Amino acid sequence: MARAGKYRWWLAGIVLAALLLRVTVSLRNYCFTFDTGTVELMARHILRGERPLFFYGQAYMGAAEAYLAALFAGIAAPSEFAVTLSPITMGLLWLIGMYLLFREIAGPRAGLAAALTVALPGWVIVWYTVAPYGGYPVFWAAGTWCLWAALRLCNRGRDARGWGQLAAVGVLGGVGFWTNFQVVPFLAAAFVLCVLWAGRVGLRRALAPAGIAAALFAVCAFPAIRAAMHSGLGRLAEWNFAPDYVRHTIRIAVMHTLRRLLFWRFHLPAWYLSILLATVPVLGILAAATFWQRRQDPRMMIGISALGVTIGVDLLMYLPHSLAAVVAPRYLVCAWSLFFGAAVGLPLTARSKVARSAAFAILALWTAHFLVQDLRIIHARTPSKARKIEARRQLLSALQSCGATNAILVGGNVFGLLGNGLSFISDEQIRFAAAFGERYFPHAQQADADTRAALVCQRHRIPKLEEALRDLGAHGQASPAAVFGVVCNSRVQPLTGISISPEEMDCVPFGNTRGAGSNLLDRCRETVLSGPVDGTSGIVVDVGRVRLVSALRLGSLGVYRRGLPEGYRLEISSDGKTYDIVRECVRRFAVAYSSGPRAYAKGYLGACEIRFPPAEARYLRLTVTRADSRKSRWRWNEIFVFEQGGQMADDIPAGTLEDEVRRIVAWARGRQAVFVAADRWLSARLWYLLPGGRELPAVYPRFDPRHGFTLLSRRLSPYAGLVVAPQRPLKEECLRLIRRHWGRDSIAEVRDFGAYSVILISNPPPESSPDELFWDGFTLLRTTDPTAGLYLPEARMHAERPGHPVHRPCPGYLRPLLLDVGSDDDRRFLGYGWSRREHVHGRTARWMKHLEADLYFEAGRRADLLVVCDLAAVRKRGMKQAVGLYLNRRFQGWEALEGEGFGRISFVVPAR
Repeated sequence: MARAGKYRWWLAGIVLAALLLRVTVSLRNYCFTFDTGTVELMARHILRGERPLFFYGQAYMGAAEAYLAALFAGIAAPSEFAVTLSPITMGLLWLIGMYLLFREIAGPRAGLAAALTVALPGWVIVWYTVAPYGGYPVFWAAGTWCLWAALRLCNRGRDARGWGQLAAVGVLGGVGFWTNFQVVPFLAAAFVLCVLWAGRVGLRRALAPAGIAAALFAVCAFPAIRAAMHSGLGRLAEWNFAPDYVRHTIRIAVMHTLRRLLFWRFHLPAWYLSILLATVPVLGILAAATFWQRRQDPRMMIGISALGVTIGVDLLMYLPHSLAAVVAPRYLVCAWSLFFGAAVGLPLTARSKVARSAAFAILALWTAHFLVQDLRIIHARTPSKARKIEARRQLLSALQSCGATNAILVGGNVFGLLGNGLSFISDEQIRFAAAFGERYFPHAQQADADTRAALVCQRHRIPKLEEALRDLGAHGQASPAAVFGVVCNSRVQPLTGISISPEEMDCVPFGNTRGAGSNLLDRCRETVLSGPVDGTSGIVVDVGRVRLVSALRLGSLGVYRRGLPEGYRLEISSDGKTYDIVRECVRRFAVAYSSGPRAYAKGYLGACEIRFPPAEARYLRLTVTRADSRKSRWRWNEIFVFEQGGQMADDIPAGTLEDEVRRIVAWARGRQAVFVAADRWLSARLWYLLPGGRELPAVYPRFDPRHGFTLLSRRLSPYAGLVVAPQRPLKEECLRLIRRHWGRDSIAEVRDFGAYSVILISNPPPESSPDELFWDGFTLLRTTDPTAGLYLPEARMHAERPGHPVHRPCPGYLRPLLLDVGSDDDRRFLGYGWSRREHVHGRTARWMKHLEADLYFEAGRRADLLVVCDLAAVRKRGMKQAVGLYLNRRFQGWEALEGEGFGRISFVVPAR
C-alpha cells in the first residue's frame, strides 16, 4: 500500500510539472492561429446558445473541445487563456491514461515512464495540448482510456462482469470517433480485446454488456457516422496502397515528419543528434529483451499485442493516406507516444539492474532534451506574442474608428481564417470573414451583404489592394495598422452602360498566345485562351465600330480561379494603328471585381474587372505583364467589354440599392419565385429576405452551408419559378443565351430594377434542351461539360430542382463519373463506377507516373457509355501522366494528361 501511495505521489508530481509547462506556454506564447481561433469562436457561440456538432467548416472533427472550452470560458470569462484550459485538461487526462495503460501492461514504473514521455515531450505535443486545434488531445485521451478499459476487462477475465468496462469502451470510443476518426486504431485494438474477453466468458454472458457498449458507441458517434454517410470527405478518404507511393510517404515520415516531431526546427550538432538517435535502437533492444524475459506474463503479452495492433493500424491508415505526403507531425503523435512509452517503460521493469539503469539514463536524456527545447522555444516566442497582441489591438481600433461592423480578410487561406479569432477577441462587435474559405457561414453572408464592410490585408499587400480598388473606381484608401492594411470604404458605383454583344466583337491574340480568340467570345465556360507572362503576349479586341467604352471584365475557369492578370497594360485605338495607354498596372490582386455597390478582392469567383474613364475607341489591346503569382501563364475563358450610353446612360431610377433590393424581393414573392441566381452582393442581401433554408436556399449561399472549402455547383435547368438576376448591363447577354438554349417561350417576364434586371423562367417546352447553362456568379454561360453540377450523393437531394446548389465533394485520385449517352444526345447520369484495383506502372522520384483502375458497370447497355474522369485534384498535384481505363475488365485505352485541359478526360464506350 505504501509503495502504491509513492507511485501516486510521483504521478501527481508529473501531472503538476506538465500543468506548469502548459500554463506557461499558454500565458507566454499562445496567441490564436487560423485553426484555434475557430474553436474560440465556437466556444463563444456555445455560451450564447448555439449547439454545433462539428468544427466549423470541417465536418470530420467533432466539437467536443469547443464545448469544454465553453465550460471554462463560462466559469471564468471568455478569454484566450480560458479556452486553452480545454486542451490542457484533455492533455492531462491523456497523461493519466498513459500511466493507467502502461501500469496495466507492465506495472507502475512503466506507467510513470510513459506518463513522463507525454508530460514533458517535444514542442509539437506541448503545443497541441495547449492550442485548441479542434480536438487532438480529446481523441488522444479518449483512445488511450478506451484501450485501457478494454485491456483491464480482458485481463480480469471471468472475474469481470463487463458492464462498466464495456460501457466505458462504448462511450470513450464514440466520443473519440465523433471528435476525430484517427481514433480508429485504438478502437481496433479495443475491439480485439473485447472479443478475446467474450471468448473467455462465453457469448451468452458477454452479449448483454456488449450490446449496451455498441449502443453507447452508436449514440456518441452518430454525428460522425451521419456526416461520413452524407458528405464528401475529399482528401480524408483517399488512400493509395501503391508501393511507390507508400515508399515515398515512409521516406517523408522518417526524414521530415518524425524529425520535426522530435527536434522541431532546430539544427542540432551532428554528434548530439547521433547520440539521441542511437538511443532509440538501444531502447528497442532493451524492451525486446524485457519482453522475452517476461513472456510468461499474460498481462504483458496481451498488452504489448494490443499496443502492436494500435500502432500497426495507425501506420496502415497513415502511410498510404494522401495527408502522409504533408509534413504534419501531429499525425504521428499516437504511434510515437505508444512506441516510446513502451520502449522506455518496459526496460524499467527488467530484472537486470543494468537494463533498468540504462533505460532510466536514456529517459532522462530525452526528457532533458525535450525540456530544454521547449524552454528555448518559450523564451524565443514570448516577444512575438506581445507584437501580435499589439497588432491586433491596432487593427480593431482602426476598424472601430471608421465604424465598421464587418471586415473581409483579403489574402491567403491561412491569413483569411484568422478572422474567427479576431471575431472572438472583439466579442463579435466586428465580424470578420475570409475572402474565400470562411468557415463560419453567417459571418460570410453578413460581410458580403454589408455595403460598409471593410477590407483587411497584410501590410505588404497594401499596394496590390490599392491597385485593384483603383481599377474598380473605389473611393477607399488603405491605411496601415501595424502589420495590417485597412480599407474602410470599398463602395463603388454599380456597372453602367451595356455589355457589347459578342456577335459584334472580334478577338485577335498576339505574341505567344495559344488558342483561338473566339474562345473569349463564345460564352462557353470550357473554352480558354492562354499565354505566357512575357510582356509581349495578349489580345486585341475589336468592338466593331468606334464606341464609348469604359470597362472590361475577364473571367477565369478553375477551382481557385488562377491565371488572371496581376500586371497588365491596357491600350485603346480608333484606327488600330496608334494606341494610347488608358490603364497600366504593375501588380494588383488578380481577382478583383464589383458586385452591386461593393468592391471585392480575391475570393471564389474568378473575375478581373478593369474600369477606366470613358473613351471613344474601336480597338482595345491588353498585354499581360504579370499573372497570378501561382501561375506562369495567364488563362481566361471569357471577356466582356462595356459601352457607355445606349439604353443604360441615365436610366437607373432614383433611390438607393437597398430600396431596389426590397422591390426585387416583393416582385419575387409576388411571382412565387423558387430560386434566384444572382451575383455575390445581391445573393447575400436576398439570403435574409427571401424564404428558404440551408438545405434548399432561395439563392446561392456564399459557401456551402455544410462544409467550407467547397465550391457550389451552378448549373441551371429551366423550371417554373427560376429567376436569373444579372446586373443590368449583362441582361441582354443572359436573354440571348436563354432564348437560344431554353427557347423564347421559357421566358415569362423580364423587368429592370435600376442596377439589376430579373428574368423569370416558366416551364420550358418539351423540345427545349435543358441543362446547358451555367451561372458563373455574374452571368450565364454555356457549358459543354456533362458533369457540371452533377455530383453525388448530394445531387440526388435536389434532383427535382437542378438549379439549386449542391455539395461538390473534392475529387479523389481518380473519381470516375459514368453517364449514358443516348441516341438523341440526351445525357442521363447513371452513377459512379467503382474503383476496385490500382496498379502502378513505372516510378519517379516523387510520384507514380501511370494509374490503372478497373471500372465495373451494369451490362446490357443499349446506348453508348460516356466515362468522364474528374482529375482536378490529380492535375493540380501533378501526380499522374496518363490514365488507363478498364470497363468490365476490358481495356478501353489510354488518355495522356498533357497540356492545360480542364481537368477531365472522357472515354466513349460503344453500345453492345
